[in-house]
Amino acid sequence: MVVRGGIQATVFDVRRVVEGLRPPAIDEFGLVDAVRQLAVGLHHDGLDIRIEADPFPPLSAAAEVAIYRIVQEASTDIVRHAHATRAIIDLAFAEDVVVLTISDDGSGVVADRPDGVGLHSTGERAASLGGERAVDAREGTGTTVTARLPVAARATQPRAKVGAP
Repeated sequence: MVVRGGIQATVFDVRRVVEGLRPPAIDEFGLVDAVRQLAVGLHHDGLDIRIEADPFPPLSAAAEVAIYRIVQEASTDIVRHAHATRAIIDLAFAEDVVVLTISDDGSGVVADRPDGVGLHSTGERAASLGGERAVDAREGTGTTVTARLPVAARATQPRAKVGAP
């Protein structure tokens, strides 16, 4: 049906616009604390989400949004599909590489849903930074999503005053 195809295309376009927006929590709390806030919002009965994070230097806006959105999508999939009781989100930074590891003790079954954004978008986000994403699903014991993202720490510079030369 033409109408249904048009609606699906519109929904796809709206998702892309929303996904591209910078989450306000990053500006308010910083990347790591924004991820912590995200995890608090994802808690539901019987799921314990733990965050392990290295201190992060300032990163580019694109890197921060990609990292946040990868964690968001992988974590949302845990809540919606994994039937997990525990999840760990690990954010590590070393030598200009961020390594995200999101693991759970759930079903380990990753459904291929062509109509969903799902894990497909996590791969696209990692690739947009020149990185890679891997999914290790172990039926009955859980899933681990790992993204390795080359990111250069952003040098912090004082903001120029309006009207300054």
